[in-house]
Amino acid sequence: DPKALEAKLVPFIAKYEAERGWRQNRPHSRYFLQPLTRIHLHSRANFDFGLIGDGRFVLLFASIAVLVLVIACVNYMNLATARSLKRAKEVGLRKVVGAGKGQLVRQFLGDALVLTFMALVLAVGFVLAVLPAFRKFVDREIVFSPFRDVALMPGLILLATVVGAVAGSYPALFVSAFRPASAFKGAGASRPKRGGLRNGLIVFQFAASIALIICTVGIRSQLAFIQNNDMGYDRDQILVLTPMGNVRTGLEAFKNELRASPAVVSVASSSCLPNNVTTTEIAQWPGKPEAVRIPIYAIDADYDFASLFGLELVRGRSFSRDFRADAAGAYLINESAQKALGWEDPIGREFGPRGRESPEARGRIVGVLKDFHMHSLHLSIMPLYISLDPARSYRVSIKLRGGDIPAALAFVRETWKRFEPAYPFEYSFFDEIFDRAYRAEQRMGTMFIAFAGLAVLIACLGLLGLAAFTAERKTKEIGIRKVLGASTASVIALLSRDFMKWVVAANVIAWPLGYFSMRSWLQNFAYRTSLTIPMFLGATLAAFFIAAAVISLQTFRAASANPADSIRYE
Repeated sequence: DPKALEAKLVPFIAKYEAERGWRQNRPHSRYFLQPLTRIHLHSRANFDFGLIGDGRFVLLFASIAVLVLVIACVNYMNLATARSLKRAKEVGLRKVVGAGKGQLVRQFLGDALVLTFMALVLAVGFVLAVLPAFRKFVDREIVFSPFRDVALMPGLILLATVVGAVAGSYPALFVSAFRPASAFKGAGASRPKRGGLRNGLIVFQFAASIALIICTVGIRSQLAFIQNNDMGYDRDQILVLTPMGNVRTGLEAFKNELRASPAVVSVASSSCLPNNVTTTEIAQWPGKPEAVRIPIYAIDADYDFASLFGLELVRGRSFSRDFRADAAGAYLINESAQKALGWEDPIGREFGPRGRESPEARGRIVGVLKDFHMHSLHLSIMPLYISLDPARSYRVSIKLRGGDIPAALAFVRETWKRFEPAYPFEYSFFDEIFDRAYRAEQRMGTMFIAFAGLAVLIACLGLLGLAAFTAERKTKEIGIRKVLGASTASVIALLSRDFMKWVVAANVIAWPLGYFSMRSWLQNFAYRTSLTIPMFLGATLAAFFIAAAVISLQTFRAASANPADSIRYE
């Protein structure tokens, strides 16, 4: 029983921590069990199991995909019911010669299913064509083998059947209900209900499309906020290496060799980079009450770390080789740490522990740094200290001078090879490392653009078909109005007015949906952009102009036709 075993871990771990003296100044570790099959999408911790996914993103995009599919189904229902009068006489004749309602329903459902299965074949071909590019985009090995996967093909067939049945059910029931006497006159069912249905479906389509546009604008705004926000450190032209072999054992000589080049501004080593601090301690100082526990993040670094990344001092000084006492133990803390400790003037106060291997070793606080974002903007800034400890160096950061970056990179590579020819020279630029922390949000923004564009395209195709149908039904009316002196512009305005009214109504529904969706997503960020009126107005204007262009394109043809041809139209 996993729960029973998990409960036994608590006293078991506590016993051995007490016997070995582990974590005397820290809370006990919490151990838990997790099913192996849930690690990829539902991991409760950042385990080193390779590429870890996020089940929330999968659910989000699956929901949007279903929404786009529903818009397409609504589109089909809308057009099928709008053009039902074209088949009214056919339905009436079939009923006269003995066709039952069930036969007519099966016929029109069959039409929808044939279209859906044709779409399924096209969709499978499209996915197979774009899958290599999509794999590269999401950086995942996605397998799609409908002809080999015994579960996938039946699932696709079931999906197509359900979609065809849902999309074709209402048109089939609607058309099969025509009365023969009315059908032969071309009247079909009552028009008010049909018009209300079509208008409601137009509102649904554009409300969903506009809501997606609002979400897209909001996500792009947050990404721009991340890129332009002052994180509290420099991230341009900084090369990052992981010291290996002789480079690690002779790190100071390696750094001095790099500093000799005019292409290098500064070199520093540290236990981690300033944008991803994961080590935590419990702050220690003389006289600390036993009950007081202040968690604090920790960076071990050399003398030049703070200056290389441009960390700003608000009090005191940075580490300096001119002060011999620093080598015995020196600390920098951030403003959040000073606030958590409650010290009005922390400069010169004893602080520790200096290292996990020697918890009794202490040093003095020499400076207070301005708060910087040591994690992504998802998290608030926490208390932090930087300890002067060049020996704990897992990253080497090299600030390059602007100009010939390739030449500077070649110099660093040659220096690496002289020190350690056995290990390959591998590097990253810090701005690229920073961007990778927000790669999921960047992908989300790109995919939202694609989904929103697809939803708007489908909605506009439906609107184009309905505009064509409306213009076709009013051909004689248009001809008479033009004979009586109506201009082409007034006829276009007449035909477009009703459609644009429903697009405006769609915005009334889409604004609250977009607002609450984006507010919920932005809650994941401790530091976030604001939802402003221009975001919503931009989405409204975009939808309005797109709809106006689509409707005008179709209605212009009807409005500019020869009145003589329109009046004798059958």
